[in-house]
Amino acid sequence: MKVSRTYEAQSLGPSFYQSIDSFIFGTVTDEERNRRLAGLWGGKKLPSSYHLDYDLETEEYSLITAPLGSIPEQGAVSAKGDITAHLRTQLDSTGVRGKNLLVDITGISQPAIFFMLKLLYEDVRPAHLFFAYTEPFRYRAKSLPSSEDVFELTERFIGLRALPGFVR
Repeated sequence: MKVSRTYEAQSLGPSFYQSIDSFIFGTVTDEERNRRLAGLWGGKKLPSSYHLDYDLETEEYSLITAPLGSIPEQGAVSAKGDITAHLRTQLDSTGVRGKNLLVDITGISQPAIFFMLKLLYEDVRPAHLFFAYTEPFRYRAKSLPSSEDVFELTERFIGLRALPGFVR
């Protein structure tokens, strides 16, 4: 049996969106794809939603309650913390344990995705876990493409670093 790992968001149907208890999303920019998934709820029951922000430079994060797909106002995030010390407790306090959780990774930094996945899989244990990623309509072409990389797939590089929560 072949199982597809890629779905069009519209093909999932209203019952899928109705079943979601919590939604975690990353930094929303003016790029349309960052708001795409949140827009699919329309007039349906809205899940509890949380904005996750992870700063690659300082390796600090914040997880705050925020309206689905919104950009938290300046000052809404009073303090950022060490993701390895506090994210597990904070995820537990959101009540996602044993619930259906959808995480839109479109705007979440890779280190935060990996650490959150580790916590959700090993400790927090939602009943069902779904990850969504919205591809851009087109990727920016590199100004000087090499033979294997012809698109800009990241805004910047920060060098080699250990992933938070994994061996340093």
